[in-house]
Amino acid sequence: MSGGGPTPLMVEQQVRGKTGERRALYSVLAARFAGGTEAQIVAYERAACAFGIARQLGSDCLDLFADPEAGRDLKNGTRTWPIATWLEGEDTRSERVAALERACVSVAARIEVCRRMVADGVIERTSARIEFWRAQAHAELVNAKRSAEGGFGLRRMIDACRLDQRLLIDRVGTAESTNAVG
Repeated sequence: MSGGGPTPLMVEQQVRGKTGERRALYSVLAARFAGGTEAQIVAYERAACAFGIARQLGSDCLDLFADPEAGRDLKNGTRTWPIATWLEGEDTRSERVAALERACVSVAARIEVCRRMVADGVIERTSARIEFWRAQAHAELVNAKRSAEGGFGLRRMIDACRLDQRLLIDRVGTAESTNAVG
């Protein structure tokens, strides 16, 4: 993991191309098979893409904070949206990059990075971004003038895509390690 890495916007664009577009494809196929109008198909596509982005941001946040000792993305040096947003502070960027590099090899360093991210509001910022994408998905469902059955299922999936911020913050707070940072 070297250099500054991608910005949150760049990560979000990658997520859109990977997770968002895959969910959009499923939605488009279902809408076409169900006989949706072109406007409905486009609205379902946009809703599914927004849902996919929200879902992936939530997954990335869970990977980081639900079990800070395991933290697969930190261990692998993967720059997710929460990590990219933490790196936005220019005044401490090089120190934060160094902390992320230590986190690739040290459990104690992963826990410390997670604690710092919590203190810097990363969970709250990620949750707010998830809420933005959830709102986008809901707005597109309204545009689709969905059927009761299809709309209900999609709405439930979108509604379930939320972070329990308090739980994640508590998990990081109770993570322990006897390893020295570094």
